[in-house]
Amino acid sequence: MNADSSHTDPPASKTRRPARTHDQESRLERTVEDLGRDQDTLEAQGAALRDARKALELSQKKYLDLFEMAPVGYFQFDSGTHILEVNLVGARLLGVDRRMLIGKPMLLYVSEETRDALAQHFRRVFQGRRASGEVEIRRYDGATIPVLIESVLLRDDQTDRPRCLSALFDIHERKEAERRIARAQSEAEGASRAKSIFLANMSHELRTPLNAIIGFTEVIQNEVFGALGNDRYREYLDDILFSARHLLGVINDVLDVTKIEAERLELALEPVAVGLLIEGAMRMIQEPAARGRIRLEAEIGAGLPTLMADERRLRQVLINLLSNAVKFTPEGGTVRIEARWEAKEGMAITVTDTGIGVEPELIPRIMTPFGQIDSSLSRRHDGTGLGLPLSKILSERQGATFDFQSAPGQGTRVRLLFPPDRVVAASGQ
Repeated sequence: MNADSSHTDPPASKTRRPARTHDQESRLERTVEDLGRDQDTLEAQGAALRDARKALELSQKKYLDLFEMAPVGYFQFDSGTHILEVNLVGARLLGVDRRMLIGKPMLLYVSEETRDALAQHFRRVFQGRRASGEVEIRRYDGATIPVLIESVLLRDDQTDRPRCLSALFDIHERKEAERRIARAQSEAEGASRAKSIFLANMSHELRTPLNAIIGFTEVIQNEVFGALGNDRYREYLDDILFSARHLLGVINDVLDVTKIEAERLELALEPVAVGLLIEGAMRMIQEPAARGRIRLEAEIGAGLPTLMADERRLRQVLINLLSNAVKFTPEGGTVRIEARWEAKEGMAITVTDTGIGVEPELIPRIMTPFGQIDSSLSRRHDGTGLGLPLSKILSERQGATFDFQSAPGQGTRVRLLFPPDRVVAASGQ
């Protein structure tokens, strides 16, 4: 045994671990850092989730507050139209404690007459469309109430079951107002018909003696059975004849208005020579124009075509317009009538004057029957206020547009425009 025999090798279990390398330490440090960042991310996500939960709770609270406090009845229904939720107003609308309504089909609370309409309403909603309609609610006490129902489709993300959100509005006051308006309108129409019948009867009764007065006055004026003997009588006869004809014209206007209101005005359309019609109308107003020292002018375009119109009614329109222009034109003024034809635009007949005019805002009023304006100048002239509105109606019934323009101190311009399809043929063709 040598001197070194006392030295022995250490046991294998007590061998020393190798030292960690630099790379291993670096990876460990990075792992710790990553874990720290992940923890921060998780904490941030947790905070965001808590905030989202609070926001959701707040949103749900707001929804519930709106659902409960809304002044209309809110309901939620399933696809079988069973009531899932109802607010206090909705329960009061049905007259039932809302705890008793949950799970009940809404069709139980609708009148039989509108039950099918409500079923169709729900079908449209669950097909994905908004729906609106009117139904009659049958309350628990048996009373019926008309309601407007507005519905939309909702999706339940948790159960994936569609729901219907409906708002029910009590419209019985509106319906009652509509019934009152309908009754008032019916009464007004009845009164209007009675008025029209009265005016028509009165007009016929007055026209008979007036025609006799006019006829006998003309006989005396023409001295058929001998001379009058005194010129004063002739002046009186002229006044009687003028007044009678004026009164007859007023009565005829009233009768025409009643016919129009009763839809009994008939037109006899025929080819009309507008130039000759204008000349005849001008002759009719020469005397009052001369008394008022008003100058009359007429311009009839060359090649004026024949117009398809009611000759008597169109003459009536022209005389009304010219008479009105003369009546409201001061001494020394001018009244002018023109007729022109353009192939694209049609035939235009225009009456202008240098009269007192009228404020534009009053034009709608004077275009209504009996709507003569109450100005200091208009009160100097008699009339019923029928001439202009009657002329407008008669013109429009014959296919023309009626344009009235006026301004205080600048006179008035009335233009009738007949479309090209109302023309029969141009003269010389």
